[in-house]
Amino acid sequence: SGLESRLAEKPVPTDLLAQALGVEIERGPPSSRREDGGALLWERTAAEGAKPLAVYRVKDGYVARARGTHDLRIRADGAALTLGSAVGVDPEVDDEVLRQVLPLVGQLRGIPVLHGAAFSIEGRAVALLGPSGSGKSTLVAAACRRGATLVADDCLVLAVASDGLAILPTSRRIRLRGAGEAHLGLSGGSATPDGKTAFEAEGAVAPVPLVAALHLVLGDVPAIVPLRPRDAMMELTKNLFRLDPRDPALLARELEMVPAVAARLPVATLSFPLGLAVLDETLALIERELL
Repeated sequence: SGLESRLAEKPVPTDLLAQALGVEIERGPPSSRREDGGALLWERTAAEGAKPLAVYRVKDGYVARARGTHDLRIRADGAALTLGSAVGVDPEVDDEVLRQVLPLVGQLRGIPVLHGAAFSIEGRAVALLGPSGSGKSTLVAAACRRGATLVADDCLVLAVASDGLAILPTSRRIRLRGAGEAHLGLSGGSATPDGKTAFEAEGAVAPVPLVAALHLVLGDVPAIVPLRPRDAMMELTKNLFRLDPRDPALLARELEMVPAVAARLPVATLSFPLGLAVLDETLALIERELL
């Protein structure tokens, strides 16, 4: 298949993500000034602990400005994106910026995209949800060391069908902070612009049925507790990527999309103690109860 051939060519990570979302990426020049007539939708500053990002609504779509070095012009339907970067920018930084912006475009494509990571065992996937630093990537990396297959790291692109959900493969690399890397005994990774280390992993080559989503929380012992339907919908909504939080049509579509996902996806909390020593016990619990 086309996807398998692209995997064989060892694409950069965002190739898979762009393909899953149906977004064509082109190169273009960066803008030298703020888009005429553009309305600022939202802005994330470096003071908030993340790389700067600002999103503007313009006549023919959106403009995202990242790091002070990149302009991403996004068509209104999300099907095309033009990336402009300053002269001399490392291609790895280009890729990092695309990883930051592409998940947001899922809203324009009518595709549910959640902040999370996922692995699969014998063709059944589990998604892990939670804020940055909650242990999603570390758990996925530990699962892959036990023989699991990587499906996604950082964002989950979902396909809704009448009989369930599937996750589209969007990554062949797992990005870890230093503590997780050291505990898992990993070496040979490559440094990323956001200070993590990326490791190659065996990745899925086709959509994988999703059997559950687990919201990671702190607890005394590893435990899985199902969420009530209302709480499950709130958790899914909280983890959705959004480019435009103001557009009524996009928000109306979201109101239809989230219940459709919740109706097909068991959602639970996964509590486990802080620290890396309980990873194997936590993964054994997931495999025993869900896979």
